Amino acid sequence: MIKFNQVIEKTIEILNKHLPVMPEDKRPCLVRDMTGMTTVILPDDLLNPDERLCLARALHDAFDGYSPGERRILLTESDLIDREGIFESPYRVLSPCQTFYLIDRTQANQEWLREPVVETLPLPTAAAFSIKGGVGRSTAMAAWAWGLARQGKKVLVIDLDLEAPGISSLLLDTLPQYGLVDWMVESLVQQADATLLDDMIQTSPLSQECEGTIQVIPACGDKENNYVAKLGRIYMPTMDNEGQFHGIADRLNALLLAVAARPSAPDVVLLDARAGLHDIGAAVLSQLPTTVFLFARDELQTWQSYQHLFQHLQQSCRVQWGMPDNDLRWRLKMVAAQLGGKNQDFDEALSHSNDIWTTLYDEASTTEEGSEIHTFQETDKDGPHYPIPIYFHSQVSRKGLVDKGQRPAWEIMEQAFGRFIAEATEQLFAQQAVEPEEDPHAP
Repeated sequence: MIKFNQVIEKTIEILNKHLPVMPEDKRPCLVRDMTGMTTVILPDDLLNPDERLCLARALHDAFDGYSPGERRILLTESDLIDREGIFESPYRVLSPCQTFYLIDRTQANQEWLREPVVETLPLPTAAAFSIKGGVGRSTAMAAWAWGLARQGKKVLVIDLDLEAPGISSLLLDTLPQYGLVDWMVESLVQQADATLLDDMIQTSPLSQECEGTIQVIPACGDKENNYVAKLGRIYMPTMDNEGQFHGIADRLNALLLAVAARPSAPDVVLLDARAGLHDIGAAVLSQLPTTVFLFARDELQTWQSYQHLFQHLQQSCRVQWGMPDNDLRWRLKMVAAQLGGKNQDFDEALSHSNDIWTTLYDEASTTEEGSEIHTFQETDKDGPHYPIPIYFHSQVSRKGLVDKGQRPAWEIMEQAFGRFIAEATEQLFAQQAVEPEEDPHAP
């Protein structure tokens, strides 16, 4: 009996047997529904009726429970009621072997492989992402906001960890009237505007001791009584009058545009995304051109989870052979969180990070004559795999920054987060400073 993991591999085997030559403009398209049942769609003139019947029977017999039936497992373009819905679908991706297209209809996690909603953002924007919670991601972003404000920057922090809000409690002692969840919900009915935004932003008391300012958009407002009801609606895609779908990333981009249009726009926006393989993570990592810091504690389950993500991202249209300048991988950077103070602790984290990044890097063996390929040695600091260290310090763990009695001295914060603040700031603003015609990765 065939298992879910084996369906694609078996499909390739059968198609190669029945379709020895598949021109690029006549690639089959596989559509896998939410239960995993798979339908193969062929161009009309690729096979004659007898050949199609033979192929349909071979697929049906091989797929077992993952076959939708012998009459539905193989279709041609003329069989489709909505051809554009398949061949122009934003969810259609080219398979890693580049012999067919795949549309995976899933209940969630649809956004990782779609085309980005925009090419540029109105403000320098960075996001913190982690596979697992409890790695100090929110604390690190709060420390970064503090460090930037000490340098005179105007910082806006947005809490995207909507299922488990946290960063606002580190930076605020009172909440504004509304929060991010309100922007996401009101966007569904075209009521997210500048007036709502004004009521979502609160200035951190920490700003009083900085040359710059820290403002925060929390997940929810101070008188929230419908949070779960709102949360259940924000992942719903909407369609505009022109038939275009709009998801979480589109709404976040609209928010950033509204923020940039304010009379006193911030110099930088920091997004604290939720942990796990989730549509919010997909929005900030692959749908918006943010600089993304991937937080990882050096433990087996964390690296295994990143391995799953990287295997999936191999199919992304923004992961291209040769790593051109607009390649997704240039925007990613690992962060080794909660490290011990020994050199060995960093070396082990670096080794494990390098191991899983080989999944997402180009293989040197695929180099074609006369073409260029970006390869990285384990010790190459410019590689996305080379982690920025954050050191564990008991005096900063889960401590708020608003109460002077709880707040660690800045010298202590520097011991834990100094390298992260410096290197993350350099990476974010270096990308923004590059002129369009220049190569941002030239030495």
